[in-house]
Amino acid sequence: MRKRLVISLIVLALAGGAAAYVLTRKDPHASKGKVVLSDAKAPLAKLEPAKLDELEIIAPPEGAPAGAPVHVKLKRKDPTSWQVVEPFSDTASPDAMQLALEGLGGLTWRRPVADSVEAMASLGCDDLKGVHIVARGGGAVLGDLYICGELDRARLAASSQVWETAGLERWRLAKASAKEWRHLLVAEVPTEEIATLTLHNPGGALTVARRPPPDGGSGDRWHVVAADPALAAVDQGLLEGLAARLARLTATDVAEGVTDADTGLAAETAWLEVKTTGGGGIKLVLGKDAAEQTVYLRKVGSDRIYRVAKDVASELARAPRELMSRRVGAAGLTAFTIDAAGERWSVRKSGAAWQAAGQQADASKLADLASKLESLTAVGIASPAPDAKTFGKPAATITLTGADGLHTLRIGAVKDSSRYLARDDGTVFLIDTQAADPLTKAPSTYLH
Repeated sequence: MRKRLVISLIVLALAGGAAAYVLTRKDPHASKGKVVLSDAKAPLAKLEPAKLDELEIIAPPEGAPAGAPVHVKLKRKDPTSWQVVEPFSDTASPDAMQLALEGLGGLTWRRPVADSVEAMASLGCDDLKGVHIVARGGGAVLGDLYICGELDRARLAASSQVWETAGLERWRLAKASAKEWRHLLVAEVPTEEIATLTLHNPGGALTVARRPPPDGGSGDRWHVVAADPALAAVDQGLLEGLAARLARLTATDVAEGVTDADTGLAAETAWLEVKTTGGGGIKLVLGKDAAEQTVYLRKVGSDRIYRVAKDVASELARAPRELMSRRVGAAGLTAFTIDAAGERWSVRKSGAAWQAAGQQADASKLADLASKLESLTAVGIASPAPDAKTFGKPAATITLTGADGLHTLRIGAVKDSSRYLARDDGTVFLIDTQAADPLTKAPSTYLH
């Protein structure tokens, strides 16, 4: 019994010693000199963004473990703007500069955590992984430091001492390429300031106007002023999306060494013009396809030629037909007829109720069907339009009488998860099968 007690005491002592070792052993990257507490004097005076007039940044490409470093030099032009001077000359991105200056101004040195060349390498505080920043002001170097690859670590370029820091994240300064420091904002037109918007391209021409927000927040915001080919209404969601794009239109790069003739911009075959409520506006001209899935673009009045992403260019150069309203139902519906599966039902609104002529029907089901027909919306416009055999024998024919007159809809063949739907103005839509299929059945099966 006594022997077991002694063994237990020895085991406890060993366990306690191991725990003490784990808790007290030094960090392998800890300073070998005197430990400086968190309130120690910082190795660098606080950087004041307003006093900085030049930045030089050398960093590995963001998102890549290795590769040629991105080296840029930026100089202040005036109190509110900067210029890229190397590796090219151009206006610097206000957004990129704000992020960089806010980070430098917020840099806080907390405490040293290591002091060796080996620690510099392992913590990414060297030229291979670190972001080297030289900040100047008034002709003097105000800061020469490395932001480490390791989170919240930095050191002065002249020292091997690595510090724990806060406030300056490396993503504020490390970019995928030098062009990300370039000012690539093409247009900035707040949606509420747009009065009219005109698109002109090989697909036709369309001018829409923006109404002020209606009382109660309902109703169409955009209405057609002129359209060729004729267009009665536009898709509100697509127009809102286009307006949002123009609120902050950014290019992917500036195209250098090219002319309007090279890029197809001289012909002005596709353009978009915005006029604002204050009497101003912009006109954007789109040209040929460029490299890396981009399209040339120029803002009228500027010599600069941009490259914008191809999907953005497609959004700016939509043909009027592509912006057509997807709503195929009839607003203010007062009567409808469904001819499907050998049955023909005529339904009319009488007061607040719906009645089917010569048929017994559930009043609530009739009202629900009328509501669905009134708000019936397509998922897209068929392009190219299908051939005539698609509607040779329609799965259903529906006539709608609403506030804007009489319309006839024909439901045709299935395409993927949709059905073709032809409207009497010649437009062929695609409508979701979940909305279309019930309408192809005998009305008696779902109205009784």
